[in-house]
Amino acid sequence: MVVSLSKSRKEGVVKHYLWRSFAHPAGYTSTKAGRYPPLNPGEACREPIWHAARATSAAPRYFEEFERGDTVFLDGAMGANNPSKIALKEVDQMHPHSPAILVSIGTGEKQAEGKEKRRKRDRVGDIMNIDQAVSRTQFIKKYFELGDMAKGLLINTTDIVDDTHFLADKMDVNFCRFDVPNDVGDDTVGAIPLDEWLPPVNGQVTLQKIRASTEAYLADAEVQREMERYARDLVAKRRQRAKTERWEKFANVAVYHCTCDDNCVNTPGSMDRKTLRLHLCEVHGDEIPKNEMELDLVMNSMRVPSWGKDPTRRNTSPTDKPHTARRLGRLFNL
Repeated sequence: MVVSLSKSRKEGVVKHYLWRSFAHPAGYTSTKAGRYPPLNPGEACREPIWHAARATSAAPRYFEEFERGDTVFLDGAMGANNPSKIALKEVDQMHPHSPAILVSIGTGEKQAEGKEKRRKRDRVGDIMNIDQAVSRTQFIKKYFELGDMAKGLLINTTDIVDDTHFLADKMDVNFCRFDVPNDVGDDTVGAIPLDEWLPPVNGQVTLQKIRASTEAYLADAEVQREMERYARDLVAKRRQRAKTERWEKFANVAVYHCTCDDNCVNTPGSMDRKTLRLHLCEVHGDEIPKNEMELDLVMNSMRVPSWGKDPTRRNTSPTDKPHTARRLGRLFNL
């Protein structure tokens, strides 16, 4: 999932847009997070991945806006520099269970501003509606003013993180954020200009600033304890999911083909693990082991290799295929 800011030329509507690798139903209901309409619901995005990358990185004054038909896209950081809140809403709209843990990794706290804050205004609206009918001098002045506003939006995550904390509490989600603070290291990561890349040939000076401050932050004992705690929790959750047949089907794209007899071997198509289990019990019930662990081993032997040859097209002849008893006997050394 990638976030952009979109504007429809026909309707003039400015809103966030999600480039999804999954489908999102059009309807929505009240959820733990509240009643929010889904962003551009529909089928999974079928466009080239560079379209999404181009759209989500079109930061004003750095890269040109990305156009697709009647829609213009800008960097998703325009109003959603930290997309954690959008991600939480997306999950909440599609799933009855909230995530157990949400980890957000920052790019450095924003440097404190010494000047008095200016009057609030609709910055996103201003950026998307530059009136080019004004004089060239006025336009250039406004362009740079809006560019400074856009830059502020691109690097400011504090308010969004606070909002995400609030939403995570409503959804009972364990939310944590790791972000290099301003008082760690010799350089302030959050103060490094977005376009700094020194020297231009390889950027090693800029990278070293980021690396040194990040390593100093990670060396803190409290930060290490927090990272280890969340790492243990995440690994435990992953292992729990890995034991389910549903996870295997959707995460590993595992498929199986029954090889108990010639009829099954020559039947085209494949099945997921749950379907294979039902097939073995219904069709080969007298031939398969009753012990659950032994049955799992039998099913594992019927998994189709991930490189994906058609399981019904084999180089071996029917006479080379042992019968069920011999297959199971060989598997269990009987």
